[in-house]
Parts: sequence; structure tokens; C-alpha cells
Amino acid sequence: FNAEKLEAQLQKQQHISIREFTAGPKVVPVQLERFDRRKHLKMPPVDYYQLKVSYDAVVDKQRDTAEEILHATDSLMNKPVTHVVDINFHEVENRSEDTALGNPVTYNQWLYAICKESFDRFPIPALATYTNELNQVFERITVVDGGIRRYRGDCDQIAVRSHIRVAFTERATLHTNEDTIPESASLLRIENLISPFPTTHVETVCLMSRVKD
Repeated sequence: FNAEKLEAQLQKQQHISIREFTAGPKVVPVQLERFDRRKHLKMPPVDYYQLKVSYDAVVDKQRDTAEEILHATDSLMNKPVTHVVDINFHEVENRSEDTALGNPVTYNQWLYAICKESFDRFPIPALATYTNELNQVFERITVVDGGIRRYRGDCDQIAVRSHIRVAFTERATLHTNEDTIPESASLLRIENLISPFPTTHVETVCLMSRVKD
């Protein structure tokens, strides 16, 4: 009843309904233009250079892997030499002596050690492509003692396996190219601002503009 009575009074006196009264007055948005104020604020652009670096790796395909494997024991065979001198320290004789032998080993065990120490980067099938060269190296770094093949004690076995892994590793030359690209930046970003833009708060926008000035 009260709502109907209020509706009738509003229609009679204001010529509006309760819904229109509740919604308030209709405000039409105003289109405002944006202007570049960087010159006014004395904000020149910030010029700088961007450094672009690119890398190009050239793999050396002319390496002789077989030859490097055969030279894996170079300077690693350190057989001690005994020098015999007389009372006047004149050398009478010098002779080589074998050191203690290492652990028993087979060719397959030796290949597995190379593969394992490479963290499976060089699997057994890849090593098997150079079986002839690897066999020659294995014969050189081991001896047969009592029918059992053992590591030679006068050879750096770890270094030999390392040199073999290096022989299987690709070598590449790294070329670096540098380029400087001129760039410019601004402390005031206006690229993404829309102009003109609609607003119903014209007085607020104008007031903020006066405060900034």
C-alpha cells in the first residue's frame, strides 16, 4: 500500500516512477581528449643501446678419432729406471723395473669402465666402432700374469680412460657475434592510452589535471 501511494505521489508531483527515482539522474558520458604533456613536463626520451649477443658453434669434423685413441697412452707409461753407480758415482748400469701389478681386468670390463665414467654418454656400441684401436690400447696397458690379465702398475689407468673419452668427444669452436641496437625509452608511457576516452567525472579529471600542472 505504501509503495503504491508513493508511486502515485511521485507521478503526480515529479512525473517519475520509483524505479527512475532510485536510479538517479541519467548522466551522458563526455568524450575527453588526451594530450602529450612530455614537452611541457620537460621529459626528454632516454636513449640507450641494447647489446645482442649470438653464439655459433662450429664442430671440427676433420679430427682423427682412431689416431687419438692410439695416442691415449702417450706420456702415461711411467716405468721406473734404476741407475747403478760405482763408488765414484759413475754410472755403471741402468735397468727398467716393473712395478706391482694392478687388479685383474677383462676387455669388456675396461670398456664398461669407460662407459660408466662418461655417464653413459659413450655407450658400448659407440665404443665398439673403434674395437681395433681400443684393443691395441688395452693390450698396451695390461699384462698377463699367471694366465690372468691385470692392469699395469706403471700406467695411469684413469688418465688413459680420460684421454679415450676425449677422443670420442666432439670439439667445437665457439664464435661470438655482438651487435648494438639503438633503443629509446620514455619515463612517461602513453602508447597504450586511448584518446578520446568517455568519462562521467569531468570535474574530477579536470581537477587532477590542474593539480599536476
